[in-house]
Amino acid sequence: MFWAASGPTPRPASDMPQADVIFHNGKVVTVDARDTITEAVAITGNKVTAVGPASEVLKSKGEGTRLVDLAGSPLLPGFNDAHTHLELTSLGLGLAMSCHTPPHESIDDILTTLREHAAGVPKGEWIIAQGSLFQDMRLRDKRYPDRHDLDRISVDHPVLFKTSYHMVVVNSKVLEIAGITADTPDPQGGIIERDASGQPTGRMKDMYHRLPVPMPDYETVKDAIRRTGHDRFLANGVTTVQEKSETVPGLTAMRELTNSGDMPLRLSIYVHVPGTLPLDSVLNREIGDIEFDEEW
Repeated sequence: MFWAASGPTPRPASDMPQADVIFHNGKVVTVDARDTITEAVAITGNKVTAVGPASEVLKSKGEGTRLVDLAGSPLLPGFNDAHTHLELTSLGLGLAMSCHTPPHESIDDILTTLREHAAGVPKGEWIIAQGSLFQDMRLRDKRYPDRHDLDRISVDHPVLFKTSYHMVVVNSKVLEIAGITADTPDPQGGIIERDASGQPTGRMKDMYHRLPVPMPDYETVKDAIRRTGHDRFLANGVTTVQEKSETVPGLTAMRELTNSGDMPLRLSIYVHVPGTLPLDSVLNREIGDIEFDEEW
């Protein structure tokens, strides 16, 4: 279990108002300067208001207080993911076809999943798959798939497989749509892998944003951020993220989710310059209609 602490060290429960919820009968890991492990913690609103022995913390119990018996289990502070691309992660985990390792142990496993998915996708629509970081070292094949592998899925659908936004693999249809041939030079900062004859293998580094990948509509992205925040981050104990921004609409979606109470995470935003906005706009806080606060 996880709790999100904020503000100064909580005062004794005797000085606190009635708690909304009290976790007790557990091992509360405070991560204070002395690595104290105690028995109970009280929450009022969205603040930790008391931490200590159960006999003290339970003094803040009132008629409406909910008691949670930890039954000896540890209770940890919420984790802070100090380097996150929440918008991009939400697109990968919330919208793309999952081809992670595990459970996919080979390229054939990946192709089987994609083939089953492609059977229900109208001709010409994109098929986008999300793999795992460093998957070439984790698959039995000890390599990433290439365009010839993805062509076995379809030559009528644009197929894109990514392990991150730094490493993508595409089929021949995507190369055709993007106009990438043996004569296409590597753009600044990007790499088009080529075989011994000079033909593109379909593997590319730092090229995702140079490809004509269709972007989902605003509400779809917003819902993906909401679901990923709840189902992937919060469910694994992450309560705070430090977001490296992608788009202004993505930041706007996060702000709207926060305003409506549907964003379960506290956010610190690092605006990508110039990828999201020019430097002058960021320095002047001219970031669309987005407003910042110190609470969330």
